[in-house]
Amino acid sequence: MGIEKYLIQEIKQVLLLQSKEVLTLKEFALYLGISIETAYKLSSKRALTFYRQGKHLYVKREDVIAFLLSNPVKSISEIEKEVSKHYNN
Repeated sequence: MGIEKYLIQEIKQVLLLQSKEVLTLKEFALYLGISIETAYKLSSKRALTFYRQGKHLYVKREDVIAFLLSNPVKSISEIEKEVSKHYNN
């Protein structure tokens, strides 16, 4: 019975995070599956946009998505297209 309560709590937490527009840094860490320490390091290195209210740090969902998409790795076919385009010009 204990595992069921735990799973229900986890599901509720995930649903809550998905519905929020602004996340605390702790929620941001949970959302990405990283430690809170890593989240603080990202904020201190200014690797992501965040907002401060007193001691508390917040991240907008759209900024989380921008952060996640900020370093795309091109596929081999995309690279081949660029090379082909470069040599055909």
